[in-house]
Amino acid sequence: MRLGRGHMAFVFLGLAFARAWVALLFADPLSPGYGSGWGTSFFDIAYVGCALAAIVGFRRVIPLTARRWPWMLSAALMTVASVGFVADGWLGLGEGAAAVVSLTGGSGFLLYTLVNAEVLATQALRSVILYLSVGRILSWVLTFFFSDMGFDRVAVAAVALPFVALAMTRAALDRVPERNRPLGTCPRFSMPWILLALMGVYSFVYGLHQGTLAPGVGRYASLFNAALALLIVLLVLLAPGKLSFRVLCNVPAVFLACGFLLMSLEGALVGVVADMLIALAFDVAKITVVFLFYDMSRRLGISIVVLSASLAAVEVFGLAGNGVAFLLAQAEAGAAAGTLAHAVIIALAFAVGVMALTRRDAFSDWGARLTDPDEGGEDAGVPNEAIAERCERMADQWGLTAREREVLGLVARGLTSRQVQDALFIAEGTFKTHMRHIYEKSGVRGQKQLRLLLQRETGAPVD
Repeated sequence: MRLGRGHMAFVFLGLAFARAWVALLFADPLSPGYGSGWGTSFFDIAYVGCALAAIVGFRRVIPLTARRWPWMLSAALMTVASVGFVADGWLGLGEGAAAVVSLTGGSGFLLYTLVNAEVLATQALRSVILYLSVGRILSWVLTFFFSDMGFDRVAVAAVALPFVALAMTRAALDRVPERNRPLGTCPRFSMPWILLALMGVYSFVYGLHQGTLAPGVGRYASLFNAALALLIVLLVLLAPGKLSFRVLCNVPAVFLACGFLLMSLEGALVGVVADMLIALAFDVAKITVVFLFYDMSRRLGISIVVLSASLAAVEVFGLAGNGVAFLLAQAEAGAAAGTLAHAVIIALAFAVGVMALTRRDAFSDWGARLTDPDEGGEDAGVPNEAIAERCERMADQWGLTAREREVLGLVARGLTSRQVQDALFIAEGTFKTHMRHIYEKSGVRGQKQLRLLLQRETGAPVD
């Protein structure tokens, strides 16, 4: 298998350059005031604030890729952040400049990631996984390469990287056929709140714990993330049939539980190793959820903008954890705060473990196969977004429920009864009940008539 079609597939790796930009300016910067304290807090506040705004108003702005202002605004915000970062490093402008740089950087980066997500969502899931995984490796290489240079060269990279990222994403969009580009519609859907809530809890506890992380943990965790990305690439390329989304969707629960246990047992482990595993656990869970969200977007026609923004908004719980830790420190709670945090961590670890063990399907209700050989990517005869839009109009006309809409959408894409059951993780009897309700509301007398109707109305290959 190849990464993409043609040598220009490299343009789909624009996110790697944007991630390297964030790492250089905010994660491990050479200029003081950005990598810790209020510099990072302002970046996270802007990042989360824009994510929440995107969740609320996404239906009014999608598709972002078809509008000029998201491209121009993200470029302007990241440019202001880059220029401010360089000026502060040379002239020492102080905390006010650091705040402006962090706020504009967080806003610009979030907007760019949403635009880039729309472009990636036009590709087959296997390609998305490869692009994101290879992008993580490239991001680590770029960060490692630039971070060992002097500030003058880092300053050049800080200004150039956002433009490189935007130019590559724009070039990637130009490679997408017009019929496969994102549409401005999104069907009604159910968000995987259990998964997001659990990740929010973990983010809160990690934020509470973040101030005690050993120095240099971020770099070690980044190295392991790059190694994980390389493993994913090898598995997808060499053994795609061995990967199951049904299994992978349960991975976040395992890593979240392990992260909680590692936090509570940190005193018994080597500090740096424990902290590194704690940081890695959440990031691995996040990677898995990103893959899951792209799968949801492709199968169900849900806008990747709202899904990506929802995952970004989870960082608000990390900010809350940082705030609680700051208040405890200001109150000079000392050992009492440590004991309280330890007790909270153990209680949450127990809760996560119980949920993971008693609800085996809690993280797989929204999943499908990791590599679907039937996915058409850019070769699909009718883009999934167009089918979803037409099915949504039919569902509104018939008054279908949210679950019946999901069933209708998958049938319209040509899936068999068994494939629909597997994709939605429902029993055969439940599927038949949904289909019977669809027949009654649509006025057809069976699945054959329904498929012929869908073929006529959507143009989908539902033989």
